[in-house]
Amino acid sequence: MINVYLKKHVFYLLAIVLFAFVINLGTAFDNVMMRMKQPLFQQVLVATVAMLYLYLYIVQKIYHYFFFRMAWFIGLKPQLKAGIFVIAAAGLISLIHVHILNLLLAQRNHGTVFTFDYFTTDFWFFFLPLLSYVIILYLKPNRLLFRLPARKTEEMSNGHASQAQELLQQIVEPMEIDQEDELLKIWRISRVKSFVFDYFRKFSKEDRWHLEQDIPLWKVVILEKSELIMFGYFINGEKWALHHVDDQILSNPWLVKVSQNCYINMLYVVDGLCRRSMLKMDLKMGNRVSKEVNMELVILHEEIRAILLSTTNSDKLDQLLIVTRRMKVNYKNFWESTFLEQLDENRLMDPVGSINRKNN
Repeated sequence: MINVYLKKHVFYLLAIVLFAFVINLGTAFDNVMMRMKQPLFQQVLVATVAMLYLYLYIVQKIYHYFFFRMAWFIGLKPQLKAGIFVIAAAGLISLIHVHILNLLLAQRNHGTVFTFDYFTTDFWFFFLPLLSYVIILYLKPNRLLFRLPARKTEEMSNGHASQAQELLQQIVEPMEIDQEDELLKIWRISRVKSFVFDYFRKFSKEDRWHLEQDIPLWKVVILEKSELIMFGYFINGEKWALHHVDDQILSNPWLVKVSQNCYINMLYVVDGLCRRSMLKMDLKMGNRVSKEVNMELVILHEEIRAILLSTTNSDKLDQLLIVTRRMKVNYKNFWESTFLEQLDENRLMDPVGSINRKNN
């Protein structure tokens, strides 16, 4: 993941520098070398690069606003969504850019940029690449440069229920609504995991609870692996030893290894990297305490944690949820936008194994 983001930033930097050259040269391509040697041009070029990074950030904020904050927007037809986003993003950035340029020209007594000559020549060297980028961003949101702000994700998690209900009411008539399917549609569009969590919570309430046959992954919150057997902690609070476990389930993208023997089903983890807590523990050397250390914990949805605590000691549960230093990268990588884009909710139906109640 680090290499992917490093490559993305390098690519963006090269593209931005090239774009800055195009903007500042405009139609003056006949004397490129002479202009590049001028100190003023070099200063303006650096300032333009910084300004373009600001524009990228603004465009991404607009994208997040529509796709992560506005439930009504998600329910629109793709053509209408594309038109609204492209006009809003490209229009606002163009407006900001033109006014900044006009302000700079006025300070140097070069008149105004609001002329017929500018809007028929140099303006298009800025607007056409901007328009192309915004369209590509709509079609390929994984091209976003900056990561999703944690605060926005939390707000979406806290308010997703009311937003989902509002969206569902706008999509179809109430009698025709299939709540679960619509939640999955919203998840596929927004990639906000709380929607797929809502789907499986409602799905679990309608499903007949039996664990004798092959158990799908969505029913398991935690897998604890010992030398001889693997235990599953289920969403109904029960803990059972699993039999006939296929080790391939441990490579399921919804499962994250957080310690040497523990795997967490990320479906039931609260969204976002920032939603973690610290647990103070005594590090012992022999029979004496050597020092107190902070251990990082995964945060489960309150409802799921409460169910598990009804049958599992809180200290034991916290031990299972500790993210060890070696495994932190696993947890971090799960929240990368490129990884979330590839998540398939159908993999939550993968069989984990079965149990034999008589032997437990």
